Amino acid sequence: MVGEDGNKVTAQNLMFDEQTGIAKKYSREPFIKTVKTGVRSDGSILKLPMEPKMVLSDREVGAIYDYLKTVPKIHNDIAQKTTALHLVNK
Repeated sequence: MVGEDGNKVTAQNLMFDEQTGIAKKYSREPFIKTVKTGVRSDGSILKLPMEPKMVLSDREVGAIYDYLKTVPKIHNDIAQKTTALHLVNK
């Protein structure tokens, strides 16, 4: 994906791979809050392509979380592949 500034945009691995995904960062409730507000628990703000989804209910975002837990884990270390870019995850 290309951002508004023309630069490549990278995003965090949403799979539940313990090393490269969100598994070790988010339990259900913090995930819901982060998706809805666009602010991580450490206070940092999500960047494109992720935007706050305030119109979704807690139940809807919870269903997304529950679904992601059923998807086979994918090991995808974005940090190793994009050393020249500022990454979304900190």
